[in-house]
Amino acid sequence: MEARAGISQFKVRLFTAFAAAFLFCPSIAGIHYARQSDVDPFSYLTYFMLYSAVITPIYVFIGLPCSVLIDMIIGDKVRLSRLPKYIFDVTLYAVIGALLWIIPVCLEHLIAGRAFGEVNIPPFYIIAFSVASLLYYHLVLLFNWLMDRQRNS
Repeated sequence: MEARAGISQFKVRLFTAFAAAFLFCPSIAGIHYARQSDVDPFSYLTYFMLYSAVITPIYVFIGLPCSVLIDMIIGDKVRLSRLPKYIFDVTLYAVIGALLWIIPVCLEHLIAGRAFGEVNIPPFYIIAFSVASLLYYHLVLLFNWLMDRQRNS
């Protein structure tokens, strides 16, 4: 039964990754299009397709394993009441979301042989990746709540 619950939980997280990408991509494409619309020849649809092609695999292949890893490492080890645990989880997901942008940029500079002083990390992307991570976390909470509600009825 426990393995079955694990598979069910994985399905919920996988569905959540796709749902979060589905919600996040139009938003980030709209922000990018609005910021660049007067100088950029690309349409909103082009930005949406580009972000969908990039962000969906990030959610599925990086975000999903990170989320599972967070739950495995922290799981029941952190004994806090509901509000402090929620604040802890939100902070952790926001920081990991930001790191998912910062780490590849720094690695790319390291591989290219450039100094870290030359790393230019726009705050917009750090905030965007943190928001994406928080969107995923809250959708996991929502879908888990819905699943629990369905089981209890």
